Amino acid sequence: MKFDFIEFSGVWKDLIGNPSKPFHIMIYVLPGSGKSTQSVNFVKYIANDHNFKVLFLSKEEGVSNTIQEKFNRLNAFHKNIYITADMPDDLSYFDLLVINSVNEMNMSPDDIRKIQETYPNLSTWQIFKATKEGKFLGQSDFGYLCQVELVCEEGFCQAQKNRFGENVRVGIEF
Repeated sequence: MKFDFIEFSGVWKDLIGNPSKPFHIMIYVLPGSGKSTQSVNFVKYIANDHNFKVLFLSKEEGVSNTIQEKFNRLNAFHKNIYITADMPDDLSYFDLLVINSVNEMNMSPDDIRKIQETYPNLSTWQIFKATKEGKFLGQSDFGYLCQVELVCEEGFCQAQKNRFGENVRVGIEF
């Protein structure tokens, strides 16, 4: 078998490793701990350095001043990044779908599985809310649908599960 690996660099290589296409990553933490910021940083990186066409589905914040502020503050606007609050009918144009958040979209593991089956070349970055105990909010089946499970807290992000690399803790650039 032959796999198409992506050579990540810097903090993304430390955090994720070198994923194969398509990859599926979930990220979660309590509110205000950096999951959206880390997600926007990743979107900026993957669009700039790997020419991915990204759909940033911003259901939690909508297409609003707060999401615009994050993209402006992180200098993350790019011609390959599209931001919307609603899931389009066709995702075939995109290389990466960012879902902010799976909880706000009321998605089930079957919904994620259907996206993965319908678009077998589409990578996903799934953002989840967290419980008071710091676990992701949702059914445990979500964890089986990703290769990397990231948790962010107190300005740091670390993989709890990582099939592409180690579980290195990295700082979040706010």
